[in-house]
Amino acid sequence: MKRAPMWILCALAAPLLLACNSSGVDRMIDSYADVVGHMQDCGLMSEGRIADDVLRLEARDMNDMILDFNVCYFDCVATISCDTMATGVCSDDDSESTAYDRAMGACYADCIPLFTCGDGDTVTYDLVCNGDSNCDDGSDEADCPTVSTDKFDCADGGQVSVTYRCDGSLDCNDGSDEEECPEFRCATGEVISASIKCDTRADCPDMSDETDCGYDPEFKCADGSVVFVRGDCNGEIDCADGSDETGCAAISCEE
Repeated sequence: MKRAPMWILCALAAPLLLACNSSGVDRMIDSYADVVGHMQDCGLMSEGRIADDVLRLEARDMNDMILDFNVCYFDCVATISCDTMATGVCSDDDSESTAYDRAMGACYADCIPLFTCGDGDTVTYDLVCNGDSNCDDGSDEADCPTVSTDKFDCADGGQVSVTYRCDGSLDCNDGSDEEECPEFRCATGEVISASIKCDTRADCPDMSDETDCGYDPEFKCADGSVVFVRGDCNGEIDCADGSDETGCAAISCEE
């Protein structure tokens, strides 16, 4: 069963991803709840809870501008007609040409903030620091983080970007980019790359890599056990008693 969709749009430049404030997160969650309520009023979603703990986790790295964008976007989505919502939510059409897609695109265009170029012109913030000069004076590409072009030499003779070195993923065919890397030892004894501690993904069986990270990584099941917070209302049963998927709002389309 499809769970409530989470249209968290963060297609803005990486330099803008700064810690957000809690009041902004609350406003975003309230606006998202309004979208869910609108879909329920349209008969497109069942009554039930939404995983606001997961929303808070997604919002950890959003700054105020991105939060404001999401609030604006959700508020706009909540005004889309029921018939239009149904063309996307309950359709298998992936052509991106449905009334739903056009309406969602219009909400995006209306809400995305603008960057003021040095010469006074404006471009949307999703074009800032994207590697192309969209301002005539190039100011949208000024003061952007530099991407290293240095290469790491794999043991088998291949090369990968040095930024992939010790990132927790095997990029060299022989896996040598993840050898002799700083390690984190899980409370249960397993060893993982230190680079993936506090990445909001549970890599240790006991979730110890996500403790002391500034958020509560646990969802408490009805039977007293715990699972990682991302398991809440994600459409898959993680608690042995299934309580992480009990009472969740879900897409409800008439056949």
